[in-house]
Amino acid sequence: MSHGRKPGSAWNGEYRNHISGKRHVNHPHAVALPRTVTSVVDKVKGVVTFYRELTSVPLYIVTDELGNPLISQYPTINKGWEMTQVCPVSVKDRVRVLPNSTQLVEQFMKLFQDKKATADTVSNDMETTSGRMRRGMLYFMDPNACSTHIMELRKQGKEAFMDIVPMSYFARQATNVDREYEHIMLPFDSSLTHATYYGNGTFKGTPVFTTDPPIVMTTEENADDDFNPETDKFVVFFTPDEAKSFFRRAWWSRRTTVENDGDTEHYKIIGSYTSPSPTVRYTNLEKIGAMISCKEPYWGLFIHVMPPTVVLDSNATELIEEYEQRKASLLLMLRKIAAYMRHHLGPQLQRCGQMVGRMLTRISEYKVQF
Repeated sequence: MSHGRKPGSAWNGEYRNHISGKRHVNHPHAVALPRTVTSVVDKVKGVVTFYRELTSVPLYIVTDELGNPLISQYPTINKGWEMTQVCPVSVKDRVRVLPNSTQLVEQFMKLFQDKKATADTVSNDMETTSGRMRRGMLYFMDPNACSTHIMELRKQGKEAFMDIVPMSYFARQATNVDREYEHIMLPFDSSLTHATYYGNGTFKGTPVFTTDPPIVMTTEENADDDFNPETDKFVVFFTPDEAKSFFRRAWWSRRTTVENDGDTEHYKIIGSYTSPSPTVRYTNLEKIGAMISCKEPYWGLFIHVMPPTVVLDSNATELIEEYEQRKASLLLMLRKIAAYMRHHLGPQLQRCGQMVGRMLTRISEYKVQF
């Protein structure tokens, strides 16, 4: 499965003086902008970079034959449990100053917990709960769980197919204030079990994990053991087992590599340790996303999400192959329409046909690898 792009592409050499808060740009023709303007630029850049990271993570949804998502009714247990709260981009809302590399590591670890949290408890009667039923769309992180759901729907005589969307699509839909229904993420069983146990029975959001000490992705093959904001990104995982396994892989030499589409990605462990079994810390992805959208957009530049590795069962394999065939047939039909527009509808529509053709080429080039 694809492990995303290299971290160096997100950093442009900008940093801030940690005392004065001023921005310095390593560019001979740089123009100093008002602080309120750069706050907006930083926020947009952080969010866009983070969303680009999320495109490497596939999610699995249930649709009808035409590709329309299946929407169901789900009870709302607690009115205060919203999917995501996002801060609006405002010129008056200045972002926090980027800390130095040492402080950045410390603050990253503070985003995650390693101890049991105080549990929140709620109680609802059936009449109150049923009165707050709302429409929801399910996003599965585990393709095997999605395939089980689809097979059950088919047994009930319902039309159900699998579709694949990037996690960035879910993030945009879940944070859309004008959404018509709720977008519900279903994490891996092991992830939710781990987060629920350490949360004393409750956990809000999509669980993500890191090791203590953390693992970073770097563009430097012979990088030192410290965190370098120009080349490094903190790695977060979607299951605790993958976090532990990746740490053990790099434990002996402090480094490891991953071959991804012909490119070699470099990873290293920063900080001191002795045991090959690290402490696994957890937090929720929505919390990180809210920080990037609000006061600390620089996290969007320094976090790399590791796409989960899944062993597909027979049903999931069959449904994914079915999805690929349906997608290919749809693209073929649309390409024929675009070709007809280019050659038969006159010069005034040729440009439109060419644009559609380019769009279809980009769609066909996007593949989720397993």
